[in-house]
Amino acid sequence: MRKVCLLFAALTLSAGLWALDNVRYIDADGQEKTVHNVTEIINSSTTLDAGWYVVNGADVQAGTLICNGDIRLILADGAKLTATGKGDPHFTPGIQVSGETNSLTIYAQSTGEQVGQLIAKGGKWAAGIGGGKGADGNNITINGGKITATGYTAAGIGGGYGGNCSNITINGGTVTATGGGLGAGIGGGDRGNGSNITINGGKVTANGGDCASGIGGGDRGLGSSILLNGGTITANGGNNAVAIGNGYQATKAAFNIFVSTKGVVKAGTTKPLTDDNIVNHTSADDIANLLVGKRYATVVGPAMVPTAYIDENGVSRNVAAYMVADSASSVTWGIKGESTWYVVNGADVQLAKGAICQGDVRLILADGAKLTAMGWLDESIYMGYAGIQVVGEDNSLTIYAQAAQSGQLIAIGEYAAAGIGGKSSEAGSNITINGGMIIATGGRLGSGIGGGAYGSSSQNIIINGGTVTAIGGDYAAGIAGGYGYYASDVYISDAYVLYAGANETLTDDDIVTHSSAQDLGMTLAGQQYVKMEGLATPYTRSMTIGQWATVCLPYAATYFEGANFYKINYSDGAGKLYIEEVETLEAGMPYIFEATAETVTIDHEDATLTNGEEQTERGLHGSFARKVIESDGSQAAISGGSVVVAEEYSTITIPACRAYINMEEVPTVYQPTSAPLRCMGVPRGQATDNPSLHHSINSSFKMIKDGQLIIVKDGKTYNVVGMEVK
Repeated sequence: MRKVCLLFAALTLSAGLWALDNVRYIDADGQEKTVHNVTEIINSSTTLDAGWYVVNGADVQAGTLICNGDIRLILADGAKLTATGKGDPHFTPGIQVSGETNSLTIYAQSTGEQVGQLIAKGGKWAAGIGGGKGADGNNITINGGKITATGYTAAGIGGGYGGNCSNITINGGTVTATGGGLGAGIGGGDRGNGSNITINGGKVTANGGDCASGIGGGDRGLGSSILLNGGTITANGGNNAVAIGNGYQATKAAFNIFVSTKGVVKAGTTKPLTDDNIVNHTSADDIANLLVGKRYATVVGPAMVPTAYIDENGVSRNVAAYMVADSASSVTWGIKGESTWYVVNGADVQLAKGAICQGDVRLILADGAKLTAMGWLDESIYMGYAGIQVVGEDNSLTIYAQAAQSGQLIAIGEYAAAGIGGKSSEAGSNITINGGMIIATGGRLGSGIGGGAYGSSSQNIIINGGTVTAIGGDYAAGIAGGYGYYASDVYISDAYVLYAGANETLTDDDIVTHSSAQDLGMTLAGQQYVKMEGLATPYTRSMTIGQWATVCLPYAATYFEGANFYKINYSDGAGKLYIEEVETLEAGMPYIFEATAETVTIDHEDATLTNGEEQTERGLHGSFARKVIESDGSQAAISGGSVVVAEEYSTITIPACRAYINMEEVPTVYQPTSAPLRCMGVPRGQATDNPSLHHSINSSFKMIKDGQLIIVKDGKTYNVVGMEVK
């Protein structure tokens, strides 16, 4: 391995340097990955051109590191990087991230005591990480590591003196950000604004300088669009400033501060914070007014587990930053002008007064989840509201499902209002359904999906997937306008069988022929009942070649590509699993598989989904919905190419349509040491009920170093490396 030491300031890391391959890192979803062509940073003061970099040394000293393009920085285990900015006349931050086209993403290799460290100190009037004097600090993402950032009359992370900040995201790690002088801990520098700040996980401490917020604006600066989803967050405002929001002497009120309903918020004017300082709030409530005057705030949020969804093209994706949609008397979803993700996990989530969508709302219906959104009646004007209100050209709702497409949404409108869409005299617009089991029922005179009574023509209703039933109220369409109007711009994928009729018992005679992206507004006018049945979405997953994973699907499959699939035969009692390849996949049966291509695809045999319980075979358990397993020390899940081991009295979370192994249930076969390792057929030796051997399954498995598991395939052994549970 060759290391390159740069001896002069302001040199550019570019062509001609030796690069490292197979460098490990943990991504934003908590998955361990590797990357090639990585440049190692040695003691230097440099400009970093777009690409991947790694810090390996235990005491790497650098001046300002200037980000030029998209920079991905890995802090290796045991590594420590100190980046120190300059004072007069340069005024540079420790790590400079300014301008719309430049960005910095920081990764670690683990989360334990050996986690890599970064210490960033701003020069005079400059942020620790972000902008220099008069410069903004934008596009900074932290996924892991131990990060300490200190500003000098500027933000710890964010803007320099007179600089704003935008697009700061923290998904993990231990982050301490301290504003210097009049700068925020995370946000604007002196006289700078802090906006679009999202914290999804990790342990974050943000200390504002004098007159500056902990998270938000510097002195005289505004704090806005601050989203706290998870992790443990402690914000300390400087003298005369609040913990989260505006700096002192800001000219406008703070706005758009959102805290997940899973979070417990403690806010007070003096330390320490006690239970008496708890602030009650609901999902997506703007709690800025509750935090006004509160100099100290601690938010303990949920650990955000990345959630899978199927996009409009049938591709499986993950989202890490989201809010959990829980039962509430009334709720507003989203932030004006922004995209906000929500996930329904519960089996019986009730919204007694429905939901109102603001901005771009993305809703995932997890497998096995059910959300019921009820419109409500304002008796003072005798007017009803939609189950889920989506009105106006600036607001939208997009619904996704997971692999099994079993998540449900029931939306019921009140008098003159749609199930999903508008209330009386309002059009429902910008509604897209990509999956799930949707039943939308309008109140009297309101459509199932679309406009309320007398609502002008509803626009941009798009259905790409799922099973959708839309029932209009009296004199209203199932999908389209409410009473008095028909809808325009209704688009339904041609993968559907579409039934439309004026009575609830739909037959083949009610089938409406249509083509992809056809405007069905006129066709659906007056059709009170509409049902669309789409095919089950094929299972797709992006993988690294050679990566191991598990799967359990609610449909049978005879065609798949990109992977070889296996069932368990037996264990040797010491951490080795012997497996056998299969040619077909049964509905509800769990399997282990190894990727042979970067995309794994499993096509359904037909559109029929099994409603039965997931099956179990030889200690391998399947799950259609996300499941939390309380372990006795013998459970493990193969995920992301690694084995996640649940030690005794701990838990592991199994994503939807995955599987986990209970080692105590795997048949144990005695194998003499002289016999060759075999996977197929009847192994040599005889099965035994030797109590000590059976006992060794659990104890030996737990004692395998770092949770390592060995899979034996066709007589060859494959190591699947362990990782810490996320």
